[in-house]
Amino acid sequence: DALNREYDKEDGWWRAFVCDKDVFIAIRENYVNVYYRGCSLLRLELKDDTVVGKVHYKYLLRPSAPKEYVKVENGVATLGDTTNWFLTGVRDIDSLKIAARPYAGDEKAGVHNILLSKPILDVEIALASVRLDFAALRYSSEVVDVVFFEAKHFKNNELRASDGKLPPVVRQMKRYENRLREHRRAIEESYRRVCCNLRHLKGVDKRHPERHTMLNGSLRVEEKPELIVFGFDGDQKDGKHWKPHRKKLEEQLGGRVRFKGAA
Repeated sequence: DALNREYDKEDGWWRAFVCDKDVFIAIRENYVNVYYRGCSLLRLELKDDTVVGKVHYKYLLRPSAPKEYVKVENGVATLGDTTNWFLTGVRDIDSLKIAARPYAGDEKAGVHNILLSKPILDVEIALASVRLDFAALRYSSEVVDVVFFEAKHFKNNELRASDGKLPPVVRQMKRYENRLREHRRAIEESYRRVCCNLRHLKGVDKRHPERHTMLNGSLRVEEKPELIVFGFDGDQKDGKHWKPHRKKLEEQLGGRVRFKGAA
């Protein structure tokens, strides 16, 4: 309700976030995260009926701030007037995103591209000592499945292993599967609540119309997560050094691994 009141302010800061299709809004336990390329630009909570946010100072550095070195004399830095180095609010989302870009690696940038094109439900999912990259919605026999994904860039060494050994990502996927199976009922209950909240957040339905339609369905958690490998060209895809590793992944994960050159 507090966020909806903020959204009703035509030139308000929250409306600016909701209308920016380049960021992802994720509901947590009693707070909300706004993500850009895997970076949490803003964390929002409710305190005494007031929306209170937290933002890392590094994202508040203005793009126009001086980039030159700071003078040091007798071991003391001469900073001068720094009042104009930092943003004073979060309304300027473009500046926040520019400041965040250096902190997003290839995998985070790839996941970000996926988020912008599919009915994604959640990102950066912390679950019982493991963290999954994202969860998507998928129709299955008139039921909406919540499917969890791990995304790896092609150059990630966790996709490879020497002869006779399994790539580390295989063990990682098994840990995910065990946690999802162990906590399935709690996860389903939690995401039903999340879907309800998403349906009631003003403006969110305009961001993801396909997802918004699917949120009304009966929800079910898919226990077996899937792996996406991206960021390679044709030569790399068919390269002799990569083929043995790819074969191991396909054998161990069956139809749950996807290879996509571009995220």
